[in-house]
Amino acid sequence: MDRRHCTGSHTEEKGSILVSTLLILVVLNLLAIGLLQTSSRESKMAGFKTIDSAVLHAADSCVMDTVNWLGAMSSPPAVLPNVISYASLDHMYTGDETQEELNKLSGYSYDCTTTALAVKSVSGQSLGIGTEIGENSAYGSAGDLSPRYYYEVVSSAQGPQNSSNRILATVSAEY
Repeated sequence: MDRRHCTGSHTEEKGSILVSTLLILVVLNLLAIGLLQTSSRESKMAGFKTIDSAVLHAADSCVMDTVNWLGAMSSPPAVLPNVISYASLDHMYTGDETQEELNKLSGYSYDCTTTALAVKSVSGQSLGIGTEIGENSAYGSAGDLSPRYYYEVVSSAQGPQNSSNRILATVSAEY
């Protein structure tokens, strides 16, 4: 047997193992890059969902501000439309927020506009049973509910990364 032939064959095997190993490393690196990109994209999407949820809560807060504003009145508002606008959420802070929470909340704002929709004449008729409908601290003691005034509340909120949300609500009140 020729020794050169044996030696050459053995060298070719070492070369093919090296090429195979390099190909496997390239494939594994490509898989790792793909997984990293997927993970990064999903992390961003989760962040967007969190921001969208916070923007929705901010818009809903404006509707609740309007409900509280109407609830504090003893007669229908003299001036409409009424605009509630906050460039930040500072008025909602409790003082227990961490600096990280304050940084997250600093990018949000909201505003809402309340306009009159209709006045309903009730003329002594009840629109529901007081023990079933209404708001009170004890179940069943809400009293008669006969709303006469209806208002439209258009609330919009803005947050970081150009996120926004808009809520259209109808609020009824009796005075």
